[in-house]
Amino acid sequence: MEIAADGTAQIREAEPRVQLQNANADVKASGVSIQGKNFGDATLTANTAGGRMNFALDSNLAMAAIHGRGSAMLTGDYPVDGQVTFSNVALSHIQQLLGPEYSQSSNFEAVADGQVTARGPLMKTDQLTAGLQVTRLQLSAISGGFRPTNGVLLQNQGPVAVALDRGVVRIQSAHLNGPQSDFEASGTVPLRGQPMDVNLKGNVNLALLKSFSQDVESSGNIVLATTVRGTLNQPLINGQAEVHDGAVNYAGVPNGIANANGVIQFNGNTVTVRNLTAESGGGKLTLAGFLGLRNGLRFGLRANGSNVRVRMQGVSVVTDSNINLTGTPENSTVSGTVTIVRVNYAPSADLGSILSGAAPPVQSASTPSPLLENMKLDVQVRTTTATQVQSSLGENLQADADLRIRGTATQPGMLGRVTLNEGQLAFFGSTYTVNSGTVGFFNPLRIAPVLDMSLETQAKGVDVTLRVSGPIDNLTLSYTSDPPLQFQEIVSLLAAGKTPTSDPTLLANAPSQPPQSFQQMGESAILSKALVDPVANRLQRVFGVTQLKIDPTFTSGSELPQANLTLQQRVATNITFTYVTALNNANAQTIRIEMTLNPQWSAMATRDENGIFSINLLYKRQLR
Repeated sequence: MEIAADGTAQIREAEPRVQLQNANADVKASGVSIQGKNFGDATLTANTAGGRMNFALDSNLAMAAIHGRGSAMLTGDYPVDGQVTFSNVALSHIQQLLGPEYSQSSNFEAVADGQVTARGPLMKTDQLTAGLQVTRLQLSAISGGFRPTNGVLLQNQGPVAVALDRGVVRIQSAHLNGPQSDFEASGTVPLRGQPMDVNLKGNVNLALLKSFSQDVESSGNIVLATTVRGTLNQPLINGQAEVHDGAVNYAGVPNGIANANGVIQFNGNTVTVRNLTAESGGGKLTLAGFLGLRNGLRFGLRANGSNVRVRMQGVSVVTDSNINLTGTPENSTVSGTVTIVRVNYAPSADLGSILSGAAPPVQSASTPSPLLENMKLDVQVRTTTATQVQSSLGENLQADADLRIRGTATQPGMLGRVTLNEGQLAFFGSTYTVNSGTVGFFNPLRIAPVLDMSLETQAKGVDVTLRVSGPIDNLTLSYTSDPPLQFQEIVSLLAAGKTPTSDPTLLANAPSQPPQSFQQMGESAILSKALVDPVANRLQRVFGVTQLKIDPTFTSGSELPQANLTLQQRVATNITFTYVTALNNANAQTIRIEMTLNPQWSAMATRDENGIFSINLLYKRQLR
């Protein structure tokens, strides 16, 4: 940068305290660069002749062309007369020029061409007149999201003209449109406290929401017709917004919203939601309430749902709900009732996995959302005598629930219990018949299931009863059988279909087994060592981190069980090792290693039963 300047000034008691008498300057910045990237040059010259200072600006910084010319009298209140023209001014280039802290990735690009003029005394802004005329204004999506065929989300129709006249901003023309979107604004905005008078109208295409996030799918439109009165500090909005066929789906959220229609009324500093209906999960939603903007934000919203289906981990739950949100951002409450109408579950829906997912580990301290942190929960979840529990296979599961969700939105808790009366369920990879059971919740600050269940299964003519009790992350397991067997024999029976050796009657009726090879004997010993020890955390050894699964059930009368034995071990947070072998064919073995790279991508290496090795890349995307 090169700077050369000289001048004289008079220091006075009256305003302006500093009165320039003569000023000359040459400022030149060449090769402006940040982190090795060149952003261009800029020059500014000023010289005084006959009591008037003339100035000129020429710049191509940030790949924009900016040229300014004008003059100012060096007397009185410095009356100025100047103009600046600009072209190809891009938001992303300006962010890069300002530095790395401002160059955050964005889904949008804004580009503008136009001209700014100013005339009047600089020391008396209330007498200053100025004008802004934008001949090109384009808003485009630059990454993912909604991309119209021409790449432009919104652009001006005719020049956008705004004038400043003695303290009043006048919107002379402002018309923007895009694919199925159209905005118009006009009116005046005084800067000295007088009431505003601005008219806003147009259509908003909800597909624009996809430009904010690649995980959003949206459609429909909003018709807006409002006027803005009041002052800049306390604006008053009157009019309405009509929602037509709105639909919003967000990846990772089980349910979206479709066919949303209704009216949002603006009345001064109050927003009222009237007759807003939508569909979600095959059911109906109705939203009503208000938002108050006087002396801070206050809200009172009510959502009613009828026959809304929510799917999660192999279970589909249909509910009727009545939820209220009231309060302020600093102190709000979510209350209401959720009634379970019907539960459909697949035979593979694993109760143990569902409960483990419902009880997340305690997270380290982070900066939560102030709104969610101050949002208290008081929601009752219950079943009724008409609640149906259905399964596509097997005997239906009978369950009753009476729960209450407490805590806050960032740290929810749960109180109450779920009672299981009869039926069949999968529990950590194995299928059992329910004798009796309860899942209790006793922590108002955390979702922590506590189990007390009696489960029963049968193999090789032996009835095995599994007693499960304790919290989900520290279960106590105990086995009994009829006829009575030792613990090691029960595990061998369930894991490998081995006939118990301590019961003469079972031995006499059992089919003869072929002798084991040394390799098979070694595998049995390793499996027995991993499964038999009842002291060292049975949940982890049998049902937990190392998952054991017998699929399908044993076939009576065969020499070997017609089943596959699956052992799964999570060796790291994102790496899972799986070993599958057929119990009637020791050579049919599959080894699989899966690594999760991110929520969308994972890699899987497999060696199948034929010895063929393969690597697959998997991409996951939920579509609605």
